[in-house]
Amino acid sequence: MRARFVRMALVGIVLLACGGNQPESTAGSPENPEDVTLIVDNDYGSTIAVYVIFGSASARRLGNVSAGQERQFTVRWSGAGFATQIESVLDNRRVASNTINLPPGAIVHVEVDSRFRPKVTAYKVN
Repeated sequence: MRARFVRMALVGIVLLACGGNQPESTAGSPENPEDVTLIVDNDYGSTIAVYVIFGSASARRLGNVSAGQERQFTVRWSGAGFATQIESVLDNRRVASNTINLPPGAIVHVEVDSRFRPKVTAYKVN
């Protein structure tokens, strides 16, 4: 069911490989530098739930981000394709990103705008 939903809910995502515009913070965690850092900015009018999908696995819930807030998650890098799924807690709307391949230690930034349209940007880490 989730795979069917993900296929139906895919939206066009702008992916930018930024060389000089990388965030100043380093990706990963001190325990595992290969971890992926996921930063979610929520400009939507209500709380959103954030899920991550690796390869063909089912979505794994990471947590909520309140309206107007930013939250950072650390996700274990698996080497499989990476996608995010955002769900509005209030009105049960869902949207998923396209699957992207990430290097170890990558930073992924998801901005959810006021019209519930996520923009995903993936940064490479040197």
